[in-house]
Amino acid sequence: MLYQKLRSSLEAVLEEDRAQDLIEYTLLLGFLALVSASLMLQSGNGLQGIWMSASSTIAVANPSGSDTTPTPTPPPGGGGGGDNSHQGDH
Repeated sequence: MLYQKLRSSLEAVLEEDRAQDLIEYTLLLGFLALVSASLMLQSGNGLQGIWMSASSTIAVANPSGSDTTPTPTPPPGGGGGGDNSHQGDH
C-alpha cells in the first residue's frame, strides 16, 4: 500500500513540467560544475609553471641571495631598541 502511494506520487511529480525544468537545470548546473573544476585544474598547472619560471629567473638574477638568510643590521646611532627621547624625564 505504501509502495503504491509512493509510486503514484513519484509518477505525478515526473509528469509535471516544473519537475522536468528542475531536472534540466540540475543537470546543467552539474555540467557547469564539472567544466569549472576542469578549467581550474588546468589553470592551476599553468600558474605553477609561471611561478616556477619566475622563481628560477629571480634565482639566476641574484644567486648570492638565494641560499643565505639575510642578517639584520642595527640602525645607525647605537640602536638600543627603544625610544630614547624621554631619558632625562625621570
